[in-house]
Amino acid sequence: MFRTLVIAIGALALAGAARAQAVKSFKDWSVVCDNLRTCSAFGYTEEGADTDAFIRIVRPGGPAGTPRVTLRADAEDGDDGKAPLTWRISVDGQVPPSLAAVAARAGESERRAELTPAQSAALIGALRSGAALTILGGKAPIAISLAGSSAALLWMDDRQGRVGTTTALVARGPKPASAVPPAPAPPMVRAAPPAPQTGLPTKLPALIRNDRRLKDCDDPEAAKFDPIVARLAPGEFLWAAPCSAGAYNLLSVLFVADEAGRGARELIPPDAEAPNPDADDELMNIDYDAKTRTLSAFAKARGLGDCGAATRWVWDGKAFALLDEQVMPDCRGVTADDWPSLYHAVRAP
Repeated sequence: MFRTLVIAIGALALAGAARAQAVKSFKDWSVVCDNLRTCSAFGYTEEGADTDAFIRIVRPGGPAGTPRVTLRADAEDGDDGKAPLTWRISVDGQVPPSLAAVAARAGESERRAELTPAQSAALIGALRSGAALTILGGKAPIAISLAGSSAALLWMDDRQGRVGTTTALVARGPKPASAVPPAPAPPMVRAAPPAPQTGLPTKLPALIRNDRRLKDCDDPEAAKFDPIVARLAPGEFLWAAPCSAGAYNLLSVLFVADEAGRGARELIPPDAEAPNPDADDELMNIDYDAKTRTLSAFAKARGLGDCGAATRWVWDGKAFALLDEQVMPDCRGVTADDWPSLYHAVRAP
């Protein structure tokens, strides 16, 4: 009933030049570019490696967009994060001078290094013709695959209009930075005034429970969950009916109707591919914040939560307008805090 994440993300890669946002994978690398031409490239350890790690290269669109590199690795056995750790970053056995002592700060079950612009430039320069990237300094070397890296960074150059310019990561040429197109201005969404949430009903009204659009929602596990009910405006309510439940996802069908369920219309918020005739008629793991008028969904492609999509919308008085969307197309140990932007708008003051 709902479009799978694989189909959704794959379709974005075919969206063409009409939309800036796109997703594409190249062997052990993937790239996500959003509607502002901000692009994020990820390179991963090979499948089955002893320690999961990744490199992330994020670059804003526009002539002045500067790439920044993050390196992240799972904490090794016995690493409680209390002792300082310094990494050496090697490409093909050579350690660039600026990468000979990189602080790997501790996080929850991880070590992470945020490189400076100068360090980022040095590492990207070494990657252009490199075959092996290795993180040294822990108990054992950590190898991040460079299979697909050149193609990924070339595609990133192309999406940002940098091919043939001095700013390109791979496809460098003589054209000046001024030849790079400016980043688009972000769309603006304006939230409707908050509506009071006192005296809300707690159960789905019969008109919605019996709606034909819920005919396939006979999952007894989903029936254990309470619906989400919120007042959007006087006499207008958001109803989120639990439809099906899995090990780590609860899918709901959304309606807008009055308090008794009269005039129910199914709510299918837009996604980053909008207009999209295949947009989901079920949303995963939703929440609604009445104070900020924000509807959110977090679609996990697997239980670890290291791939999928996280999306937010704002109620503007007539519909839910897309605010932002982050996606991770590859299930390679990247948690949601590091997912790249696929779409970004700003709230009007």
